[in-house]
Amino acid sequence: MRSFFLIISFLFASLASAAMISRTIGTVDDEVLTSRQAALSGLMEKILNSNPKDKSLPVESVESAGPEKATILLETALAQEAENFSLGEVSKGDRDALVEKAKKVIADQAVWKKYEFSEKEIEKMAQRKLSSKSLIRLKSDTMKSVISDGEAQNYFEKNRGKFGSSLPFSSFKENIKNFLAQKQLEDRLRSWFEIVRRKHRVHEIHDDELTPPAAKPPAPAPSTGATPPKAKS
Repeated sequence: MRSFFLIISFLFASLASAAMISRTIGTVDDEVLTSRQAALSGLMEKILNSNPKDKSLPVESVESAGPEKATILLETALAQEAENFSLGEVSKGDRDALVEKAKKVIADQAVWKKYEFSEKEIEKMAQRKLSSKSLIRLKSDTMKSVISDGEAQNYFEKNRGKFGSSLPFSSFKENIKNFLAQKQLEDRLRSWFEIVRRKHRVHEIHDDELTPPAAKPPAPAPSTGATPPKAKS
């Protein structure tokens, strides 16, 4: 009997530990996303943005309290969009390379061992992240536009104070055109992201949605207008 209670205690402890590192952060279509998945997505983002020559990769725990929450919700929707239209292809070599780097960090750093990611989870996240990035690159190529000299000149005239009065427009023309083209691309991508979010019913769960409302004090009993009885003398 004692061993039975020890097993039950161990199971409850395991469940409590899992709850501490995994909580619901949002939904995309019918899929529920957790802080545990956001952590893995954040790890892979750091790996992709790191210098390939850097052999030591300092990566801390990156649970969902930050940009990782919004990132994984959007990239999940983008990966679904890519799959629906057979876009955002990912090479096996790129996916396997990301998987191996992630597995190495998880194995080497104690802070990641508590998540106990399976190989299947790591592979799925690598595919999702690379697919979403591939779709963004593809979409960006179709959204790029060429800024005319007239548009650049108009921006220069309206913002002349930023450039000083001693140098002519020709000194800034190419930089202005590149800046306006990049800004226009970012604006178009933001609009497209919003369309994808609505299409795939992206819902981010905020911390206050998970917090039960504070208990209200009991309301006073309604007055009947009766006179309270007096104590007998």
